[in-house]
Amino acid sequence: MKKDERPGGLGGWVRRLERRLADASIRWRHGHAMKRPHAPAAPGVHPLVMVCDHLHPRENIGRIIRAAESFGAREVHLIGTTVFDPATATTALHRIPLRYYSSVDACFTALRREGYEIVVIETPDEAEDASVLQRVSLPERCALVVGNEKRGVSFTPADHADTRWVSIERYGATECLDVGSAAAIALYEWTRQWGGAAARAPRAR
Repeated sequence: MKKDERPGGLGGWVRRLERRLADASIRWRHGHAMKRPHAPAAPGVHPLVMVCDHLHPRENIGRIIRAAESFGAREVHLIGTTVFDPATATTALHRIPLRYYSSVDACFTALRREGYEIVVIETPDEAEDASVLQRVSLPERCALVVGNEKRGVSFTPADHADTRWVSIERYGATECLDVGSAAAIALYEWTRQWGGAAARAPRAR
């Protein structure tokens, strides 16, 4: 290890300072965006919820919010994250309802109470027995879950035995997709299977 890369060295100090400045910038942008005048967000036309389990606040949450709103998802649920970079969400930020939860248990309890079936999107390495997303029939009333960019979801199949686990089939050599892309693919696959019929059906409240 080089001298300035040690935890106490100059390089380590600079990187910590950069992270603090980046986090402070995200907090400011998030607060500023949320304070802008806007009409209350209306739920999307589909009985579909996107769940983000302890995602990093810098990039993917905004992208997922934008994709969820584009595909007509009803809501986005954020677990363990209250502040995120709103830039990549663009105008979708105020067009889809966001719900915040401190734990997976609280989020899943609310989803089950509302009649949603929970489908977890994971890599094959993290979910060896997972079915392939493109080959399964997704539930009509569905909550899609994606996990942290490095650690994946914060629970195991044994923790929530009623969840279904699926992985996205890939054909190249890349080990895994980024979580924003994975979420968009899962949202597309659900709308491919259910979009037309679900959008025309009466909404359950």
